[in-house]
Amino acid sequence: MNWITEKFKRFKPKIKNLFRVKIGPEGKLWENCSCGAVLYKQDLKENLYVCTKCNKHHRIEPKERFQILFDDGQYQEISPMLPAIDDPLLFTDSKTYGMRLKQAREETGQHDSVILATGKVNNVYLVAGAMNFNFMGGSVGRAAGEAFVAGAEFAYANKLAYVF
Repeated sequence: MNWITEKFKRFKPKIKNLFRVKIGPEGKLWENCSCGAVLYKQDLKENLYVCTKCNKHHRIEPKERFQILFDDGQYQEISPMLPAIDDPLLFTDSKTYGMRLKQAREETGQHDSVILATGKVNNVYLVAGAMNFNFMGGSVGRAAGEAFVAGAEFAYANKLAYVF
């Protein structure tokens, strides 16, 4: 073994610790854009998830979108009363649809891909809906359709604007 290899063995653990990136509870620190830019996650968030190089709009989770949309980030979630039947067609491919729903619910903490909320935008009350792409690719199933209609009915009953 030569002397360089010997020295490298002693310093390798120290170098690894020096350059180790500590990732917080929110996950990764950097986001890649399709234009090739590598964006610091905090800078992307401060720019409302728009790439500073190409102006591409990145995905925003519904609750974060509501924090941005509503005045002072204050909003109230609306929970539509949905029927208990999750898979009326009993659809199956490599997994059953029910298993996919269960997995998506565990990963996102949502009942379905659509979230509804009400609050003020420029001191005007309105109802807003948003889809979470992380919930089965934002697929529109029975519950998502029901939630969309429930949001429209809530807005109509309360004479509010509806933004989706």
